[in-house]
Amino acid sequence: LSLAGNALTGAMPECLTALPLEVLDLASNQLTGVLPANLPKLAPTLRELSLSDNKLGAPEGGEADDGATELLPAPPLWQLGRLERLRLDGYAGLFGSPAHGMPRRLNRLGRLRELSLQRC
Repeated sequence: LSLAGNALTGAMPECLTALPLEVLDLASNQLTGVLPANLPKLAPTLRELSLSDNKLGAPEGGEADDGATELLPAPPLWQLGRLERLRLDGYAGLFGSPAHGMPRRLNRLGRLRELSLQRC
């Protein structure tokens, strides 16, 4: 399911987690807030997830105070164990300061083959 570039606003629609999706592309919208707690319901089927170029992690309806996001660590994300492709482009400050490096939780995504973090 691709809903990329559709000017979606607000929180990520929780109803999407009820669908048996292999691909979910929500890139280039204006989504805010946190990832839905029931996102792991997609775990048995979801292979590709793109959340690039949104405002997830910022308070709903706004920007994070310092421009950085709190998308990661996101417990629902780490439970998607069948994920093969993950795109999180465009989240400045995604991992905090460069000294923090990549989160160790990425090893929980054992099938991950492609990780895109452009402009992070």
